[in-house]
Amino acid sequence: MSTLLARFDRWWTRPLPNAAGRYGLYRIVFALSYLWHVSEFDLRALFGAPSGPEPFLPFLQLLPASPSMGLLQGVDVLLVFSLILLAAGIRVPVSTALVLVVGLIREALLSEYGVENGNLMPIVFIPLLALVAPGWGHTYSLDAWRAQRRGEAPVSPANDSWRYALTVRSVLILLAVLFPMAGWFKVTGDGTWLRYDDLLPMLLLRRSVDSVVMGWWANPLGPWLSAHASIGYWLQIGVVAFELSFVLLLAGTTARRILFASVLVFHAVSALWVMVSFGGMLAAYALFVDWESLWQRVRGLAVADILRRPFVALGPHRCLAFVCIVA
Repeated sequence: MSTLLARFDRWWTRPLPNAAGRYGLYRIVFALSYLWHVSEFDLRALFGAPSGPEPFLPFLQLLPASPSMGLLQGVDVLLVFSLILLAAGIRVPVSTALVLVVGLIREALLSEYGVENGNLMPIVFIPLLALVAPGWGHTYSLDAWRAQRRGEAPVSPANDSWRYALTVRSVLILLAVLFPMAGWFKVTGDGTWLRYDDLLPMLLLRRSVDSVVMGWWANPLGPWLSAHASIGYWLQIGVVAFELSFVLLLAGTTARRILFASVLVFHAVSALWVMVSFGGMLAAYALFVDWESLWQRVRGLAVADILRRPFVALGPHRCLAFVCIVA
């Protein structure tokens, strides 16, 4: 047992190249992608239908009264404001907490929480881990810029301290647990994934009809797979085996790269064939990109310098005021 704990400790605390820089840049990528997610749906549209959404959304049934249009708009405005502050790196712990709390409220108003059809990674796990393991405001933020102007020592983006990799490794463990759990539930308990050999072909036909109703294209493989149910059954077994194999994320870098490349194809096929959106999972996968190395390649370009000069000329306090006005 002590040997196992020692190995885990070495894995948990080993350096990560460009840890501070890639974590700080990820904060910006996360906030901007979250803003795009918010822009997809206006909360006020909840009450644009003839009948209210309360029977379908459990959270609304707990409220003593239906929220007003102004309150719904206020939730959206506050979340957008918090995300812009987070992207700019202003009061990062406070803005992260606001993103977590307001995002939870907004998600509860829109849908039930779920792994497949929910957005637990960007809404819950990432902001929560960023609060527990802070550090994504130490680089590429107005907070860091102001601290440097006060005479505090800056944190180098090339800093490889394991403290800036805590969120990365925590999400890695989450993925290594959640995917095998999904595969396990498909074959145990009330799972029907392997009980019916035509489940996937029938599902493809049903989602193909849904796609046509919404004005999209029909999946040509649906009828073919329904006529070759044995192939569909092997695909069902393959999906279970693929999800169970995610325990190998903890095995090493090579296995991790193969699995991440495979899972992007898996999600794309699921979205096109079965209309299952895993867009929220992209927030987790983006954590493993070395954004610092990408930025170092871009920063030498003239366009990067042109974009950087106005903010440097403004100074931290004027830049802070400018970002607050934009928010």
